[in-house]
Amino acid sequence: MHLRYAVIVPPDPSSLRERKKEKTRLAIQQVALDLFERQGYERTTIEQIAAVAEVSPSTVYRYFATKEAIVFWDRWDPRVLDAIAARPAGEPAIDSLRAALDELMPVAMAEEGGLIHRRMLLSLGEPELRAHVNEIAEEVTALFVQTLARRDERPEDDFELQVAGHAAMSALVVAMHTWAATGGDLVELCTRALTLLSNGTRPDVEPAVRRRPTSRDRQGRQPA
Repeated sequence: MHLRYAVIVPPDPSSLRERKKEKTRLAIQQVALDLFERQGYERTTIEQIAAVAEVSPSTVYRYFATKEAIVFWDRWDPRVLDAIAARPAGEPAIDSLRAALDELMPVAMAEEGGLIHRRMLLSLGEPELRAHVNEIAEEVTALFVQTLARRDERPEDDFELQVAGHAAMSALVVAMHTWAATGGDLVELCTRALTLLSNGTRPDVEPAVRRRPTSRDRQGRQPA
């Protein structure tokens, strides 16, 4: 499957070579974000990013297939997928995702919370980037479902996996949009979103639901 925005997960992200590549990607991303914020996303070129990062344009393209990929790349994605793959086979998809995020998200926010917030604000604030947000969500969902399918030895088009994967990613998208708009604790928002999903989207306190009267009810209400 062709993924336009995602960086292919390396076979051994802990190796020295892959750590060096990740460091280069992160440096290019930070330079690009500075330029995007200073002079605008549309006005910033790959050549300008390369010049400030002190690499060649071909090097930028080697690490990022497109300019928008620089914004959307997240070095924590492979780690989350690895953590999901390491969970017990057959564990519900939402439980696996929640456990992986509980393990890794506090570390990610402690190390790069500011960077993650900048990327989120840029992706939602720039019309050209905002148009791709749904495509990114679809690609991340596909990787999530692939990971679960391999772990559980199920086909990737398994109906239950597809429903669980898309539901979980949609819940996280809402949490991230809320965080970008209002601030707060992203870890808590993601946990709340997945917990709500696990509970069948029922809040802790449910409002009373007024049942609409049926024809039988109306027939039984004869005037005195």
